Amino acid sequence: MHQVFMFWLTLLLAVRGIESLDFCFNASLEDTNQEFDLEFQSKDIKNYILLDNNVPAMSNMTLMFWINTLKAWKMAVLSYAVEESAFELRVFVAKDKIILVRIQSKLEFPVPPINDGYWHHVGITWSLGQYSIYLDGTLVYTGSGLGPGTPLRANGVFAIGQRLLSTSGNFHSGNSFSGKLSQVNMWDYDYISTSGVNMKLISQSCSNIEGNVINWSALQDLARGNVVKEQPRSCKPLRNNPEYDIIASSTEDIHIKPSENIPSLQAITITLWGKRLYGKNIKYSAETSLSFYIHEDVFKLEINAPGMLHFREAKVPTYQQDEYWHHIATTWSSETGDWKIYLDGLMVSIMYDVAFGITIPAGGHKLLLDEVSAHDSSLGRLNIWNYDINGEVLSLMAIKGPMFENGNVFAWYGVESKAKGNVTFQKTPSDLNNSYTTQEFDLKFPSKDIKNFILLDNSVPEPMSDMTLMFWVNTLKGGKMTVLSYAVHGSVGELRVFVERDKIMLEIHSLQAFFREFPVPPINDGYWHHVGITWFLGQYSIYLDGTLVYTGSDCGLSGTPLRANGVFAIGQNLLSNSENFHSGNSFSGKLSQVNMWDYEYISFAGVNMKLISQSCSNIVGNIINWSALQDLARGEVVKEQPRSCKPLRNNPEYDIIIASSTEDIHIKPSQNIPSLHAFTITLWGKRLYGKYIKFSAETSLLFSIDKDGFSLKIAYSEGGSELSADRKVSDPTYQQDEYWHHIATAWSSETGDWKIYLDGSLVHNMHSVVASGKTIPEGAQLLLGQAPGTSWVHDSSLSRLNIWDYEIDGHVLSLMANQGQGPLFENGNVFACGFSKKKFLGVKGKQDGKKVSSIPRPTMHRVFMFWLTLLLAVRGIESLDFCFNASLEGSRLNSTILKKVDVSSMMECVVSCVQEPCCRSINYRKRLPQDLASLCEMLHDVVYNTSAELEKNSSYDYIYFNAPRKEYNSSCDKDTTHEFDLEFPSKNKEIILLHNNVLTKISNMTLMFWINTSTADKMAVLSYAVEESDKELRVFVQGDKIMLVFQSKLEFPVPPLNDGYWHHVGITWSLGDYSIYLDGTLVYSGSGLGSGKPLRPNGVFAIGQKLLSTNGTFYSGNSFSGKLSQVNVWDYDYISTPGVNMTLISQNCSNPVGNVINWSALQDLASGKVVKEQPRSCKPLRN
Repeated sequence: MHQVFMFWLTLLLAVRGIESLDFCFNASLEDTNQEFDLEFQSKDIKNYILLDNNVPAMSNMTLMFWINTLKAWKMAVLSYAVEESAFELRVFVAKDKIILVRIQSKLEFPVPPINDGYWHHVGITWSLGQYSIYLDGTLVYTGSGLGPGTPLRANGVFAIGQRLLSTSGNFHSGNSFSGKLSQVNMWDYDYISTSGVNMKLISQSCSNIEGNVINWSALQDLARGNVVKEQPRSCKPLRNNPEYDIIASSTEDIHIKPSENIPSLQAITITLWGKRLYGKNIKYSAETSLSFYIHEDVFKLEINAPGMLHFREAKVPTYQQDEYWHHIATTWSSETGDWKIYLDGLMVSIMYDVAFGITIPAGGHKLLLDEVSAHDSSLGRLNIWNYDINGEVLSLMAIKGPMFENGNVFAWYGVESKAKGNVTFQKTPSDLNNSYTTQEFDLKFPSKDIKNFILLDNSVPEPMSDMTLMFWVNTLKGGKMTVLSYAVHGSVGELRVFVERDKIMLEIHSLQAFFREFPVPPINDGYWHHVGITWFLGQYSIYLDGTLVYTGSDCGLSGTPLRANGVFAIGQNLLSNSENFHSGNSFSGKLSQVNMWDYEYISFAGVNMKLISQSCSNIVGNIINWSALQDLARGEVVKEQPRSCKPLRNNPEYDIIIASSTEDIHIKPSQNIPSLHAFTITLWGKRLYGKYIKFSAETSLLFSIDKDGFSLKIAYSEGGSELSADRKVSDPTYQQDEYWHHIATAWSSETGDWKIYLDGSLVHNMHSVVASGKTIPEGAQLLLGQAPGTSWVHDSSLSRLNIWDYEIDGHVLSLMANQGQGPLFENGNVFACGFSKKKFLGVKGKQDGKKVSSIPRPTMHRVFMFWLTLLLAVRGIESLDFCFNASLEGSRLNSTILKKVDVSSMMECVVSCVQEPCCRSINYRKRLPQDLASLCEMLHDVVYNTSAELEKNSSYDYIYFNAPRKEYNSSCDKDTTHEFDLEFPSKNKEIILLHNNVLTKISNMTLMFWINTSTADKMAVLSYAVEESDKELRVFVQGDKIMLVFQSKLEFPVPPLNDGYWHHVGITWSLGDYSIYLDGTLVYSGSGLGSGKPLRPNGVFAIGQKLLSTNGTFYSGNSFSGKLSQVNVWDYDYISTPGVNMTLISQNCSNPVGNVINWSALQDLASGKVVKEQPRSCKPLRN
């Protein structure tokens, strides 16, 4: 027995009046039911489960758990530490994220909000860097790159509910879990791939199988602190739950009870699934009301405030009339004024300045689903939140959906008990899924054959004065090919659209006079490109990859519409209104999302061509509807599903730049380079000089970008002699400015002409002078490197390098530069910048000759992760090898600074850190307008192994090293006591900047500081600037005055502060109401300070200076001189907090720590000649 209580006992005296009682019992059958949950009742490091159970080394791992929480902060579900690493494995959840950390690798996965107070199931598998994430039984993410590809180390310690800092059980209190957990289990193999395992079934049963590494049933008695065991367990899954998994139909208004009394709304997100759902209005009724209308072809947002109506509408497709379910989402933010619309996971519209600054007050008790037009329609999964949900999350809801989210204003769960009206509820049908995904297909035309086509008849019921056509195209063919043709009786060429290698062609009304050719960057590059065309009675616009490239008014008979009742052909040039085609123009390649409208769709409010070209999808047309074409293809046209369409715009494989090396970079060409009789090279560069691009072969070609011009050299053998033809042209030294420039050059063997284009303009054209008649033989090597004869080292950047084996038309090159609006998305046929991370083979070092692969981070907008070998004289060092990660742009690690040095460039900062024994990472502050140099802050901490926070700061870039790896050294630690003052010795460039302090819009504020000065001038203690205003907040002192600027200005006479003694100042502000304390005494209070509006968010703080802009410029006449201490700011009225006593605070010369500005975090942010005094000299006058 587990426990045995067998004994004889004699109870004497009065036991229920019995003089004696003899018995024997067995108490071994105690309750061993494992159906329980554990509730972590508060965010406290005392609440945890610690497990040390001889953990094996694991190359594979599966973790599953159920979670139920209302908290939004980043919380640790599980962490695993070994002696060598405190971050061997960490699993966090935040409001709408799952976060995985494996050693120095951290990946964040946006998910539908899981802090909704409902149970959700999470499953994670990991195998040497490969991972899969499941949410509520649905696979939502898979990928690689989580960790270094080595097994999890053995013999560590697990913590559940806490983030471990060591194997001894030390925790980081900021990540403590609060909420409920259930069925936390772990396996040392890929349990999910085991035969018969079905994640959807597991997420329905609210239970996992027991793990062999962590077993939930063994944890119930290991909980410590305020962790409560709940039995029987409360876990109720959303999947297949009758409280959730239903739909609603109605022909009348539906009154909806919200989740609770709705708070004031500064933002909103609405998501739902609908089928034929139009003529509906979702309305929140209060003093200020909000309505979201869903009509047949428009969505409308109306915010009706007292005395003011904000109304916008956005054009959307008539998708509502099909028989599919669609996911609709919309978000609005008062803070930004942005209104966004998502359809089937794609952002299809964004409108700006919609009800900016408006707040919908609390106290509304009614949501109304208003029936504007009565018809059969169905609604499911309506959820509403009081914040703006990330677009990536909304996309996930649609594409992976339906999922199981629940809004915090209105949750679909239990809707039957919340809705009143003539509503019919029924179980969700099996066809509720993202119907859009069933239409995600491409059509491949494998060859130029008149047998391959799509024919569409009688789809134009009336003449068209307006027309919009959109399509995606992917081809390698260079000939003239038909995308679409339209023939009517009497006009076989009523409309024709062709593509050629570097042209889009448009013909209207069968007249050669109205045939137009539009030169464009080559689109026969094997990549997907998006084309948009609008036409209105002769006027036209042409879009390529989301960019407007041409407009005009001379295409078609003026005032004559396109005739009705014709025939469309896709992929063929119609010669009649039947199946009679011109074989020479047959299409070969892939097409996707061919749609047409009989109106100018692109000009409607909310339609954004760049968004459409990012999502790789068009909206469904009303004349040609792509979803209806999939079964109309004839011949050998192949339907490819899922679609392969991958847009170039905002594609991490494309949208990167390369920080130039001082050594040659070997480039893998797009294919084996053929013999070259001509070439075109295009690129974007910034301070790009002293570089060359070289074709190395028997006859070689070298194009050099020099400091004062360009040169071209073609070296060849002739008659046994080595000869060369080279030319150099001088050009303005634009390379030395701080702007990006577009550079293009073209050469032709046939003519010997060499042309150079700068920012789209032809600046040099040398005729018949360079190697006329010469050919570069096939098989050449391609190099990018340091130009011969140059020795200078400088920061330079390169992007969008492309090379073609023919001469591109000058007008096209001008279009690529796009009058300064570029870049476009061209790809060369010799070398293409798309997917360049796979083509740059690294930097070839001269000493060892090895090639070192680049290590890109494709999720970053720009990639600066590469191996470098610095040779020659770099601070007198012959060679220096290192690898660093500079992807964390706009961030600063708030850690103790070892050393600060002025530098001229980021590279100098990197090299300085490599040479400093204790330096393991750096904060690099870019040069501010008033500075002579940039600032390099050397740190011993590293972001992946410290409790220090990585903060957003637009003035900084954070950089850490992958090699050489320096280990932690306690002797490198500095004294980090927070008892210090800062002395500004003179009125000069002494300044502390706190960029991007993530200040939210606040209606209340408290500022406290200690001051000691002998200067009588007007001096800035603190200023705060936002993009819209440089005087959002300013605090000055001047002899016997304190001056406050909160959008307006007030002066307060006080006893002289410039007496060389320490004085304490406290200030509170609440939408114009203020209080001022001096040395613990309330000296002023009143109202009228400011406009009565909150302080705007996302600005810049400066201490010791008066800011003139958010980029760090300031007015030196108000610079501070003296000493400051304990400068702290809160985003609430801290002084009114119970227990706070200003008299006591002014006696001990210290403030508590602020939550907006924290004095302890400022000690290393001072620039200029600000002196840190430690221990602090602050001696209050009081007491």
